Amino acid sequence: EALNPDGVYLCLEINCSDRLQEMAGPIGTVMFGISLMYCMTTSLAQGGAGLGTAGLHETKMSELADAAGFTHVRRIDLNNPFNVLYELHP
Repeated sequence: EALNPDGVYLCLEINCSDRLQEMAGPIGTVMFGISLMYCMTTSLAQGGAGLGTAGLHETKMSELADAAGFTHVRRIDLNNPFNVLYELHP
């Protein structure tokens, strides 16, 4: 209800995949290390979902957006290994 019907919510997030083999390599190793040792545990300690650094991939973003009432999610690749932009419409 905080977003106008014709509004857009933009979410800059970590560029990750739900396919483990796509996360192989030095960047994936760092992301999973940070995720496990800090982000996931901090989230769980505060009652959060515990997704962590590498837990909000496109599939999960779509699932959460749908549950929140958004009707359309578009992934916008930024051509960098670290971030991706999601465009969500009510």
